[in-house]
Amino acid sequence: MKKLLIATAALAMVAGTVQAQSSVAVSGRLDMGFSDKSLNANAAADTKSKTIVDSPMYSNFLRFSGSEDLGGGLKANFYLETALTPSTGVYALGDRGRWVELAGSFGTLRAGSQNTISRDVWVGFSQTGSINIVGDLNSSTAEDAGGATGVAGFETALKYTTPVMNGLSASVAMQVATTDTNGVKSGTDGSSFGVGYTAGKFKALAGRSTSTTQSASVAAVAARAALFWTGALVTDTAGVGGTNTVIQAATAASALVPAYETKTNITAVSASYDFGVAAASLTYVDKDAKRSDATLTGLVDRKSTTLSVQAPIGKAVLFGGYGIGSQITNNNGYKGDLTGAQFGVKYNMSKRTQAYLANGTVEHQLSATTKNKHSETAVGIVHLF
Repeated sequence: MKKLLIATAALAMVAGTVQAQSSVAVSGRLDMGFSDKSLNANAAADTKSKTIVDSPMYSNFLRFSGSEDLGGGLKANFYLETALTPSTGVYALGDRGRWVELAGSFGTLRAGSQNTISRDVWVGFSQTGSINIVGDLNSSTAEDAGGATGVAGFETALKYTTPVMNGLSASVAMQVATTDTNGVKSGTDGSSFGVGYTAGKFKALAGRSTSTTQSASVAAVAARAALFWTGALVTDTAGVGGTNTVIQAATAASALVPAYETKTNITAVSASYDFGVAAASLTYVDKDAKRSDATLTGLVDRKSTTLSVQAPIGKAVLFGGYGIGSQITNNNGYKGDLTGAQFGVKYNMSKRTQAYLANGTVEHQLSATTKNKHSETAVGIVHLF
């Protein structure tokens, strides 16, 4: 009997050890609310919409994450996050991040789809919560009257991050996704690096990413006229040439588009300080994209600086942000001013449920006489699980 008790205790200890060595967590967020948007394009037309929508303020997601203790201070971690759109039921597994990593005293080595360094700067420092409401000039997802996003969202890369030493840490990432078929190149590759620093209530992060996308040439197309069916079964004779049944549409001529590459550089820097009664962040983003064939299509030259603040008052949190910048896009050639603003209040109904009311505006001066302007007001409830 004594041996049986000892054996049972030993098995329980082993089972407990195995359980402690690995863990899997399921979590997520659901945000549903009412959105009132207005788009004034070129001061010529005003398009308004009022809808009950998914994610008016926060992006909905379902996340699986886990960790396994490999022994010797080494851990294996995984992360799989999927955007949720309950109103449509359309999902793409892992579209908000999917990676595995090894972590230890050497730092972390991660492979898979993950945040870019510019997204880390934006999400990690925005005091407004990197929300979807218009008005954040650094947003990678919100509507933007400037016509181009401020930061890149995700990249599939191999990333190494150093351990934190005296508040300092650094990271470097490499992205490779290109093919070469008989000398014809396509796809994207790139690299990025970042440096972070934390000291008490102060923290800062700076990074730069470079990506190059190869685009294959497109052959020239000769013009061709439309062909019409002339068989005896055709009884409708109202068309051209006695019939109107088209069996070959007319095609306009198009010139050869040579192969080219688009190079995009993004530099992002942010710093924040928690004053106790309020926390504030200042973020700067510089994005430029150019084609190797000097064509202006796809050109982006965008710079923005944003100040954001949040202040807790009991169960409520007041937040606001204001940004200024400039942007040149495509063949416009005009350097137009950008301005964006957000403000609102979040009320914590519990540790997992929050109600909110927010407003945002963003403006882009397209020329000396034309301007785009977005505005949005949203109210809703978000729940974490």
